[in-house]
Amino acid sequence: MLVKNTIFTKTKTYPVYFRTPEFIYELARYSGLSSTAKRVYGVIYSRIMQSEESVFKNRDMRFWDYTKEKVLCYFTEKDIAGRLGISTGSVSNAKKALKKAELIECEDIREGFKCITKFYLTDLNTLGIPAHLLYYGTAGNT
Repeated sequence: MLVKNTIFTKTKTYPVYFRTPEFIYELARYSGLSSTAKRVYGVIYSRIMQSEESVFKNRDMRFWDYTKEKVLCYFTEKDIAGRLGISTGSVSNAKKALKKAELIECEDIREGFKCITKFYLTDLNTLGIPAHLLYYGTAGNT
């Protein structure tokens, strides 16, 4: 599945599509993740992969080691809901499902009336996922 993100530059805005990692489909078969949970994970995953701080930006994505470094991103439930065209309640349920499946860790940070969630990807090596499924795929501009 391709997840659409928007990249803003000084002169123009253009969409970028990121492929959801293959292991999500494998996990969904066994853990019963909903399609919404897979889509939410794809958005979080692609945000982390495109961030400037991402320690994995220039590495071979098939061989991760999340035990040494935490990678994170910040989102509000409203941001994710807007990107996917779903309700914030659906995002909240998907977040709980991903947490239960141990694919993400997250903590809520309150800033005034806004609740920002700090997302971490968990150590995928401990889930027993075969290395060939941990392939990120390609990202392409359209």
